[in-house]
Amino acid sequence: MKGCFGDRCSKGIVLTMVVWGIALASIVPVRAAEEEQVKGIWIRRIHICRGINEREPVETGKSFPKDVKQLFCFTDVRDAGEETFITHSWYHEDELKASVKLKAAGTHWRTWSSKWIPPSWTGNWRVEINDATGRKIASIEFVVGVDSPGETEGSEG
Repeated sequence: MKGCFGDRCSKGIVLTMVVWGIALASIVPVRAAEEEQVKGIWIRRIHICRGINEREPVETGKSFPKDVKQLFCFTDVRDAGEETFITHSWYHEDELKASVKLKAAGTHWRTWSSKWIPPSWTGNWRVEINDATGRKIASIEFVVGVDSPGETEGSEG
């Protein structure tokens, strides 16, 4: 009779256990690598605003008047690890207008970019934030050209 009896197991069962052990051992590093990617750099806060005061956004909003002149994209970066960078890509009506490379490091890093907005560039805007590998980690949309900044939120902290 084949099977395990006492200290003796059939060769087939031992071989099966070895094969499964190798298969499981090869899966574990893949899962760890996937978890490491998920745990990487991320964005805690992102705001479009009219200014920065003491490293915090001022007059945040989702809509701004056409004569706004300049806007900032404030980004609160987490878990950047050793020094790396992120990129703010500013789009007007889906056309890339500017890309700004910004340093990020450590567990908590605040940074921002700014964009001069001519009065003729009204309409839909977005800023996409990519990590050093080019992976999109966040984005924010806003509108320029409203009569009054009805959705301006004021100062954030």
